[in-house]
Amino acid sequence: MSIGDDAFGYCYNLKSAIFLGDAPRDVGTHIFDDCADDFVIKVKKGTKGWNGDPNSTELPETWYGYPIAYATVDDLYPVLGANATAEDVANALSGSVDENLAKNITSVEMYNNYREWALSVNAPTGEETAGVEIVMDSPTAWMSFALDQSKLIANEPVEGDVAIASLDTVAADGLFEFTVNIDKIDVGDGAVEENLKKLFKIEGATSLGNDANFSSENVEIELAEPVNGDVKFKILPKDSPDSFFIRAKLLK
Repeated sequence: MSIGDDAFGYCYNLKSAIFLGDAPRDVGTHIFDDCADDFVIKVKKGTKGWNGDPNSTELPETWYGYPIAYATVDDLYPVLGANATAEDVANALSGSVDENLAKNITSVEMYNNYREWALSVNAPTGEETAGVEIVMDSPTAWMSFALDQSKLIANEPVEGDVAIASLDTVAADGLFEFTVNIDKIDVGDGAVEENLKKLFKIEGATSLGNDANFSSENVEIELAEPVNGDVKFKILPKDSPDSFFIRAKLLK
């Protein structure tokens, strides 16, 4: 919303400042004075106020005398090398609306997988490629990526949308196999176990009602690859109880 006097002045090696939102309304003096010779301000397409009109998306050549241009894909989602740190990953994800991205994407390998997905995913309508700007502005980016969706999920699933579709015993004593489906969402074949474990919470209890002790600590869980849009789990209740109940949740 505001930048104070000399905020980034005299940062001689600073080559660019990337704004993820509209132009700040309150701007001090000398905010980028004496930065790198090729310093440039980069902004997202569709943001407003850079020409002085808070409602205009027109992009002038300069803003307060500093050169201005549109941000590129590599500005918004920079390429990270194999030696990138967790801090580098967090910085690369900064500016995304979905805070779950930073919580769940912590390795450079996962970040690069996410970046590749973000460049190819379609808008919720499915009519056009979303582009990284729309992905960054999506509150369901992490969920869409984790479930390997070809387009952004338009609305987050609510209680009742997640259901256990089938439950069967398997050869091992006390072991059960079940599938979980999500209303209107077919989980992609590329959804990996690491992501699904962060997204689904499977809990068990030995009773129902007010005294039910549902907990993920009561079960041992194994995931399998999604089949026909559903996620398959194997569950082993701990302590071999006489009766056991399970429930599945989708974490936002």
